[in-house]
Amino acid sequence: MENWLLESAQNYKKRNKWYTASGPFNKMATTTEPMPETGQGYGRNLLLVKEDRALVLYNQQKDRYFENLIYNSFVNLKNFKEDKTYWETEVTSTYLKDLYEITAPFIDTRFNEQIALFYYNSGADFGIENAKEPLRNYADLLVSQKEKGNFIPVNGGSYYISDYFPIVQDVKTHASMNHVLGGMNILLIAYNEFQDEKYLDAARAIQTAIATEKQDWIRDNGDIWYRISPLHDYKGDDYKHLTLEDLINSYKLWQDIDPTYLPLLEEMIASKASYLSNENLGYTTKIKNGLQDIGLSQYLPKGKEQTDAL
Repeated sequence: MENWLLESAQNYKKRNKWYTASGPFNKMATTTEPMPETGQGYGRNLLLVKEDRALVLYNQQKDRYFENLIYNSFVNLKNFKEDKTYWETEVTSTYLKDLYEITAPFIDTRFNEQIALFYYNSGADFGIENAKEPLRNYADLLVSQKEKGNFIPVNGGSYYISDYFPIVQDVKTHASMNHVLGGMNILLIAYNEFQDEKYLDAARAIQTAIATEKQDWIRDNGDIWYRISPLHDYKGDDYKHLTLEDLINSYKLWQDIDPTYLPLLEEMIASKASYLSNENLGYTTKIKNGLQDIGLSQYLPKGKEQTDAL
């Protein structure tokens, strides 16, 4: 209990504290609307509705408390989605509003990806019916976006899927590297699970787009640009650790499906890891374990090990 309290205090932005019948509420970023004049706005963050860290600790320790949190997550996720097909973000991001005039509700690809994985990886263990269906539904959603125009073409059949799908507005958004990789990884997992070629075809379209523009994505300092716009320009500072975790997962998945992509992914892993080392930004436990799994521990960044990706 003391360890959990200390960890929650140290990672206060990524741990739930205020549980309600409608789900966990947390202080929202000041870049969300609606926001009261006090700046003390509270809401439901989909990434925090699912208890990823509690799941890790439950698998390690089998504590009843963490088991309860995970059951609670599945109930909250079901209540949040209601009768909709996907999980829709319910607060407006002023970042997206300023860029594209998008207001809530909208579908965030990263949020739905992470929720689909939460169901897929742990739902059956907790007696959740049809735990694989969110994976199939979300993979189908990704495949459908090319026809709907929510993609950024590169050449031939290569493209990136946009990060956000507005419910009301008709606009195409940027594609960020972490969303691009996360979506591709979901498609590869869905292909492994359901053996439907449409998932592999879409994943190849994304991977070949990255391969074509690899040199444009990698910055002079070795880091990766955050996003590519529909106009094909690159902007923004990438997350410190998250994209490296995604690259490692991509490497693991392509290893068994098509190893020809591995040299490209290793080059991007080495570049991102070198940047982290040069800045002494450390690594996450997922990065350390992932590099060990794929035999690339020589790229482990210098610095401290952290629980949560920044």
